[in-house]
Amino acid sequence: MIDFDENEYLEFLTDADDMLDKAEESLLAMENSGYTKDHYDTIYRVLHSLKGAAGMLGLLDLQGFMHKVESQFEKVKEAQEISKDSSSHFFKCLDVSRKLLHRETVDDLSGIINEGKGIVSGSAQDETTESTQEVDTSAETVKNVPEEIDQLSNVPIQNPSKTRGKLLVVDDEIDIAEILSEQLTPFGFEAVVKTNAMEALDVVKDGNFDLVISDIKMPNMTGIELLEKVRNFDRDIPFIILSGYVTRENSLEAIKNGIHTILAKPIIFEDLLIHVNNAIYNYRSKKLFNKLFNLFMLHYSEIESVLKDHPNKVLKIKQQLQEIINIKNEIKKIYTTIP
Repeated sequence: MIDFDENEYLEFLTDADDMLDKAEESLLAMENSGYTKDHYDTIYRVLHSLKGAAGMLGLLDLQGFMHKVESQFEKVKEAQEISKDSSSHFFKCLDVSRKLLHRETVDDLSGIINEGKGIVSGSAQDETTESTQEVDTSAETVKNVPEEIDQLSNVPIQNPSKTRGKLLVVDDEIDIAEILSEQLTPFGFEAVVKTNAMEALDVVKDGNFDLVISDIKMPNMTGIELLEKVRNFDRDIPFIILSGYVTRENSLEAIKNGIHTILAKPIIFEDLLIHVNNAIYNYRSKKLFNKLFNLFMLHYSEIESVLKDHPNKVLKIKQQLQEIINIKNEIKKIYTTIP
């Protein structure tokens, strides 16, 4: 097991819990409205990511369990449908995964998997067996994860116990800012409102925000200027810019500074909700990937030392590490601002 401190593990837990929340939302949406590729991809991506993360962090029970759940969930795609019993089974699996993440003891993991054999569409003939093989968490496997397609089920959370994300809403018109805050709060977002870009700049430096939503035209400092100043100390936090008049020029200027999107006023709330959800999910996914990458790099020398008598295994790890570095560089290109 990789040696990591408790603070690193707690940070990982926060990100992983958010991913499981997202999977549960998509599963509920499929249960209510039927199979869609968007929701399937979201759930599959969470299962696959947690499987890989569990392997890197030495959570072997979770790694093996997620591998089998992932295999069962692939049957849903083959059938293009999900039954009530199937969704109940996967809800249970997600709950078990959360318990394993929090180091809780779960009895009879194999029994839970076996419960799904006759429930999940198409799985009765293709039973999941106890696997003694090493789980492949290489970069090649990562390449086969479904495309990044992420939709938010437009169902408000009743008494949310945990925020979906912390937002900074900036608009010199207090009524507009407060309306946006009031609309987003029932969906589980924590919104902080500022009517002055200078105040917003001070707050975002210390506030640990997941997203900034800013009007483009404000006195003293525009939304684009706020974005440029924030980029001096945080190149990753996503921005959504709101504009009463979207032009090619302000769109290109925003894109060059790494904006997530620019939306025209009056705002269509359903569109805003989807962009908010996607921006936060992409941001947190990137943070999680970087965190795991740094942990792996930190302990790579220890792995190489342990396997010094097995040169072939060391070579394989080096090859996989290079593939991971290549993927990290590709991700960096996507999120890096245009020169």
